[in-house]
Parts: sequence; structure tokens; C-alpha cells
Amino acid sequence: MALRNREVHKVTATVLGSTFGWSVTPRSNTSGFADAIRIGSSVRISGFWDGEISVFLTPELARRAAVVTSQAPTRAVNESQIRESVRQIAGQIGADLRDLLPNSCELHVATPATISGGTIRTTNMSTLVDCDGEACWVLVDGSTIEDEQVSAGPSRRFSRAEVALGVTVSAAGTIHRSVGPNNLSMNGVFVRGESSIPRGRDCVVKVHLGEGPDEESVQVTGRVVRVTPEGFAVEFLEVDLDSYRQLRDLVRLNSVEPKTNGTEPVTPRVVSGAE
Repeated sequence: MALRNREVHKVTATVLGSTFGWSVTPRSNTSGFADAIRIGSSVRISGFWDGEISVFLTPELARRAAVVTSQAPTRAVNESQIRESVRQIAGQIGADLRDLLPNSCELHVATPATISGGTIRTTNMSTLVDCDGEACWVLVDGSTIEDEQVSAGPSRRFSRAEVALGVTVSAAGTIHRSVGPNNLSMNGVFVRGESSIPRGRDCVVKVHLGEGPDEESVQVTGRVVRVTPEGFAVEFLEVDLDSYRQLRDLVRLNSVEPKTNGTEPVTPRVVSGAE
């Protein structure tokens, strides 16, 4: 799959908001920040996707981050602690973006980031956000991988998980419920039981992680690609970031077969979801 701007923004907002409690909003005006002194750090991802993720903060935002990460009084924070806090932010954003890529991708240690000529050069994608009046800029510079380039050939397999969890499939007014066990992977699910949902029909799949009105669930949009007397197969097409992470963890924890080459070459497209 390819990294997209919306995934970069979603991950950035999640890391900054959950770690520091900042109010994170998109920022379109770069004039003041582009000319300011910036403190930055970069991580590199190699493998199926190869590139660099750089994170730049204004000095004041970097200082605020250091107060949280070092648990030191504001006046006691030093330059080393400030740079370490930015390195940690870059590392976490890089790790979360790496998790959206096939498992063959490796994350490398964060290093200080520099800006050639004092300007930020254009990259494949970037996100600039406002954090309580200060700015953070995340730049992604690397290979662009289109979805059609990673389609599975006959030699590719996906980690499968037999899950004893309820699955609900909704399509054009028809609802199918299965109590399991159902065969789940990052690419799709085989839902047991006879259903009237025809092949080729788009649908919404919910994997129920609990019971009751407040239950959590993994929700994915997909398409029915095969129908048999025992059940039907749904190919996953689109998933939000939170459900993607839950789906990934569910498959890893319940996998019934090893990966053949350490990768999951096809996954549903990750979308930012409702804000």
C-alpha cells in the first residue's frame, strides 16, 4: 500500500494529541514557520517502502515537548532534552507510519534533521499542523507505491486467523450474522453460514470484539468475491486507522499459519475516518 497525506496527518495528530494533550489542527499558512528556526529529527524506513520521515517543530513547541518527556520544570529543560524530545516524536510517528506498511519494512534510529539552504524542500507528501499556537511539520520523502503494484500473485499468502468472534456483514439492506469461527486476514474474511448477499456486492463488515451496547468492533468496507454452500468470502477494500490497528493485532495474535516471506503484500486502503 502507499502512504498518503491523510495517513500522515492522522498519525501525526494522534501521536501529538495523545502524548502531549495538545489540540492539533491542520495549518495551511507556512509563511511564518518556514522562515523560523526549526528543531528537527528524521527516521528512515527501508524495505518494501524506502524513504525518510522528518519532523520539525518550532523551538517553543520542542521545549513544551521536552517538559513532558523529561518531566523537568520548564526553566530547567536544556538543549539536549529538547532535541531528545523531538527525536522521540519522530521515532513514534515513524513507527506508526511503518505499521501501515508491509511487515518487510524496517525502522531505523532517529537522527537530527537538517534543512538544506534554510528552506524546506518539496517532498512526496507532508502535513503541517498547529499545536496550541505553535507548528509541527512532518515531511515524508520516499518511494511511492501504488496499490496495483502490490497485488498478490499465486505464490503470495496472507497470515490467517481463526477467530471465535461474531461477524456482521451489511449490504444493501441485507444483514448476515455469523457467530464463528470465521477465517480472518488483513486482506479479507471468510464468513461462515448461508447468505443471500450476492457475489460482487459491496458491503460493510463488523468484527465484534465484545458484547453489549458499548462493545468495540473492527469495521471494514469490502466486496463479496466468492460464495459457497459453507459461506462467503469478503475482500477488504477500505478501513480507518483505528480499525486497521485492531485488525492487524487480531490477526497477529490469532494467526494459524506463518508468513511465507514476512510480508502482508495487500491490505485494505487506510482512510482517516470520521474526525
